Amino acid sequence: MILAVKRGAAQYWLGFGVIAALGLEEKYSIALFVFALMLGLLLAGQWRVFLSRWLWWGALAGLLIFCPICCGTFTTIGLFGS
Repeated sequence: MILAVKRGAAQYWLGFGVIAALGLEEKYSIALFVFALMLGLLLAGQWRVFLSRWLWWGALAGLLIFCPICCGTFTTIGLFGS
């Protein structure tokens, strides 16, 4: 993430999204870490980062990786019915 912000190498956001999703598969508290990082970027005046399409591609990639795990968990505990 630091490389993406400091060097302006926005393609690193795609890798960040994939790594964050893999981390979410192991421990859900990674979501708090990602939220804190995004909030920190906003508060530090780095809001231009959110205009990068690479950030959104990374978020989509992370969602696609994490979605089957999330749906499987909800189905197992009965939130989606039987």
